[in-house]
Amino acid sequence: MFADGKRLVVLGRRGEELAVESKNEGADLPTIAQLAEGFQAHGYPWMPGGDPYRDEYKRWVEDVPDLPPGANALFKARAAALEKEDEKNIAELRKELAKLGLVVRDTESRQWWRGVQQRTGVE
Repeated sequence: MFADGKRLVVLGRRGEELAVESKNEGADLPTIAQLAEGFQAHGYPWMPGGDPYRDEYKRWVEDVPDLPPGANALFKARAAALEKEDEKNIAELRKELAKLGLVVRDTESRQWWRGVQQRTGVE
């Protein structure tokens, strides 16, 4: 778990996003210090340095070859939604990309992505 700006992010064992809550999305979140203290008090790992995968993100550019089939089309649609500030479609397309094993971060109107670890054995 870590704070990413105004967002609280909960990651799974493979680095996938299990939950993302943001004050901008109507969540009434406590301060970062309160979140960290609360999660740690209950034995949950807190990443004070932020996203442990931050160095793995790559900037999305049209037709990048490293992506799974269909991902470029989703990123293109998401770029259009970002331009229009269509929050509903931005969120829905993020979920569709997550189904393909991708985690997305935005900086202004730019999209950054990374893959999650593949499943190995029984979890």
